[in-house]
Amino acid sequence: MAERIKSIGVMTPNYPSPRFIERGAFIEALVNQWQEEGVAVNVVAPISWPNWIRGLRRPRQSVAIAGDRVIAPHYPTFSARSVGGIDLGRLSEWSFNRAAVRASLKAPIADVYYGQFLFKGGTAAVRAGKALGRPAFADLGESRLLEGMSGEEQARAAAVVAGLAGAVCVSERLRDEAIALGAKPERVLLAPNRPDPRRFRPLDRRECRRTLKLPDDAVIVVFTGYFTERKGPLRVLAALERLEKPVLGVFLGRGPQAPSGARVLHAGPVSNSLVPLWLNAADLMMLPTLAEGHCNAIAEALACALPVITSDISDVRWQVPAEGSILVDPRDVGALASALAELVDDPERLARMRDKLRTRLADTSAQSRGRVILDWMNTVVAAGEGSAPKGR
Repeated sequence: MAERIKSIGVMTPNYPSPRFIERGAFIEALVNQWQEEGVAVNVVAPISWPNWIRGLRRPRQSVAIAGDRVIAPHYPTFSARSVGGIDLGRLSEWSFNRAAVRASLKAPIADVYYGQFLFKGGTAAVRAGKALGRPAFADLGESRLLEGMSGEEQARAAAVVAGLAGAVCVSERLRDEAIALGAKPERVLLAPNRPDPRRFRPLDRRECRRTLKLPDDAVIVVFTGYFTERKGPLRVLAALERLEKPVLGVFLGRGPQAPSGARVLHAGPVSNSLVPLWLNAADLMMLPTLAEGHCNAIAEALACALPVITSDISDVRWQVPAEGSILVDPRDVGALASALAELVDDPERLARMRDKLRTRLADTSAQSRGRVILDWMNTVVAAGEGSAPKGR
């Protein structure tokens, strides 16, 4: 395949749908950017039976979703436990990839296949590419890759990497780990998630609050992410409740740890298209995440020139600029509350942080992540003379 890539088959476990509008914002943005470059993109986003059943209880929403064609086959999933020596988590991965590959083989053949995450998406892309004689790429954004892997899991990961024409990594750690798994350095692209600057940009805070019907004079902290222990919405709420000043919280997402109470203005999912309004309506973001690859929520907040209080962990330290963030122990509610009080009590400092983030945005390249990845994939495919890599 000497000519440029004209079509891409995407495999992902996370993608927006009329019943799950908040999912997969960054992979959808990537698909949209590729379409703007004139590339046809078919998306295969399998949905588990439990999520499909759960979705039936939710209203369908009329939202535009990127992709020339979006296919969402259903598949059975299992718990992450081992029963009788059978790893049910691995069985769920197998079930996902089986559904993704089957759907891809029924769709028009793409020039390349692109999977999100290594074991889900990446594995499916390798298998589809091998079956159809096309190169496969994977977008690695895992919060953990090598950490905690058994020897058997590392061997499986190395086998997937061996089947890839290239890997796109959102952080330096993931790049180094992909190389440790056997990827050739020249076949690994470091491409952090980058929000679409046409959507995620500084907006007038008062106007955003007026649109969303939020109080104009309140100090508002926004949290974006799944309502789980790893992301920490209840730690944010606990920090808010320790403050003497009536600082309020907006929590964008869903999950088992849903915040509630007098300090909560909103807790629930919103359409990806509305996230920029919510971010710009806030005074700052707080996200005490315990593990990340490259945090999409933080990237979106910074793109809106929103100061961030977040976690003092390696991947986040690499991602955030010192002038726009405060890093603390994500498990220490007292430290979170102290950092929040520092900014709430010093609005001039908060304003300076916003100004510095705006200056930083002006120096950022306007080239989209989709264009960067597409150009790189074209180079990789041309260097490989268009042949699909051999998997193990």
